[in-house]
Amino acid sequence: MATAQPATGGRPAAPATMAQCGPTNPQRDGQTALVKGLHTSFTPAHPTEPHTITVTGVVTQGSTAQVTGDHIVVDGSKLSDIVNSHSTGGKSGTSDLTIKAIMIKSDWYMGDSQLDF
Repeated sequence: MATAQPATGGRPAAPATMAQCGPTNPQRDGQTALVKGLHTSFTPAHPTEPHTITVTGVVTQGSTAQVTGDHIVVDGSKLSDIVNSHSTGGKSGTSDLTIKAIMIKSDWYMGDSQLDF
């Protein structure tokens, strides 16, 4: 699933561009550090090569859907369980991951996301 910019102010949702992801983006370094940190948090203890990732049980609402960590399964484990296993600051089992998926034409993109403990 690729990223997208959500619809705002009458502008429709649109896939992220290379300019938004590339080296000229002033927020790139912070975004890179965030993604590297999420990679660690979202990787199971004993990953397979290649990873097997499935998304099941998501109910769509038109061209959007709310995807939770319980909908995403990485190498046989729910993403919510993987995140909880790496958590050091909160109570076990209390993470809440939600990703807003957006359909643009016939493809799904990742919009806003939220991770709470």
